[in-house]
Amino acid sequence: MAHRLRYTGYNSTLTKQPAEQSCSNTYKTAHHKLMAMLKQPILKILNKIYQPDALVEMKFKCYDLAFKTDRKGRAILLFIGKKDATGQIKGERYARRLLENTEGIVLKDHWDHKGKATAQPS
Repeated sequence: MAHRLRYTGYNSTLTKQPAEQSCSNTYKTAHHKLMAMLKQPILKILNKIYQPDALVEMKFKCYDLAFKTDRKGRAILLFIGKKDATGQIKGERYARRLLENTEGIVLKDHWDHKGKATAQPS
């Protein structure tokens, strides 16, 4: 059984108690912690307009980023992780959900985690 240390109150000591099996304990994985920590700085980069229909690569902190852009130059597919010796980024893949109305006003804009993936530079 999994255990974790828990502080039980004022003038108390740390005690070893069984970890609760809740959604928050089992659902949090490395990519969720990564995105929670880096969400605002990465979104600031991804919300810029880049060259249309291109694969853009850059370094962000200790991570390598590669993202594909649509015909308007907006990032729509993100690969984040580490580059290996062959130049592929091994890590996580995110896809952007963009929904516009007929006037071109964005109604929905969010990123979905699609799982582990690799991106090979062109």
